[in-house]
Amino acid sequence: MTRLPAFFNSPTRSKQGRITPATYQRLQQDWNWTPDTTTLTQTPIQCYLNVVSGFDEKHRQWAVLIDTNNDFNLGDEKPIYPQSIKPGTVLDRLTDFQLMEYDIYQGGEIKRLELPMVIKRQGDSFVYHFAQYGVASLQVGDETYKLFISSGFNRPDFEKTTLIEATSYLKSGKIDPQQLVEIGETIRIGDTQYTNKGVDRYHNWLALEGARLPSTDPYSLQTGGRFEPFVAFNFVTGKPISTVHLKGRYIYIDFWGTWCKGCIEELPQLEQLYKGLDHQRVEFISIACHDSADRLRQFLSHHPLTWPQVLSDQTNQLVERYKVNGFPSSVLVDPAGRIVARNLHGSALANKLKTINQN
Repeated sequence: MTRLPAFFNSPTRSKQGRITPATYQRLQQDWNWTPDTTTLTQTPIQCYLNVVSGFDEKHRQWAVLIDTNNDFNLGDEKPIYPQSIKPGTVLDRLTDFQLMEYDIYQGGEIKRLELPMVIKRQGDSFVYHFAQYGVASLQVGDETYKLFISSGFNRPDFEKTTLIEATSYLKSGKIDPQQLVEIGETIRIGDTQYTNKGVDRYHNWLALEGARLPSTDPYSLQTGGRFEPFVAFNFVTGKPISTVHLKGRYIYIDFWGTWCKGCIEELPQLEQLYKGLDHQRVEFISIACHDSADRLRQFLSHHPLTWPQVLSDQTNQLVERYKVNGFPSSVLVDPAGRIVARNLHGSALANKLKTINQN
């Protein structure tokens, strides 16, 4: 196991809190978390973000108040009037951020840190962005490799660590989202393949597990990897679905859930795209995750979808097999069974499918 010092800011959990022992045990089960009490402070820390929103009648604008100094008092804060943006807007340069103060227990000490936060308005909702990333260095022989670390900019705690080797970014100035390595996925550096094991915030390091490059071609959800075939049943028709039988076509596989707001918002576009495809060239399969048969049946009765739906259940265990943690998630598998892209949304997905459909 390689542990790389990583430098960034984010909150952590505290040992004490106003919860019952039963709730504490339930949270451990929900988070799949076995606490190391040596890394938890006996004193509660200020690691929550308190925000209120409403309509400012005087200025005739929607506004938010943020407890930036974490003192549970909004009386000393000034209202913020977030800029309205369209869905899919890329925020390249951020200047209108607020510095949030919070405590972290790290290395046996309680520290007061700051975290930049950006809030925008999108339709009737407020959206936020934590403008932070981490950097870790890995020494391999005489070479030093830098790894950029992110949590998707929508979490302050880096529990869902993604990383990328910095060389490509430093050359182009842009990060290719297809090259992001999530927890449990691998990255090749030199002659070694490392598995991303996530960030330890108490010690402030990135953990990598190194191994020799495999002699076989393993299955993977990473771009360029082989997609592991599956056989399941179409939830609506009951007929079997086999990705092997679809070999020779592109397959867009969408991991979603009826409980996932972002997943639901993407469905109208997916429906429109699916209608315009040559299904002898491209097929869709959606896999409903962390759902019950009753919930999925009820949803489809009100929102019928025209492409095959599969329920991940105790029999096929598709969520467990593919280790999908974020939703919506998707992969595009080529006719040879390799993943050519993942997590394409909006115009990027439309353009990719248009190219495939026309060639």
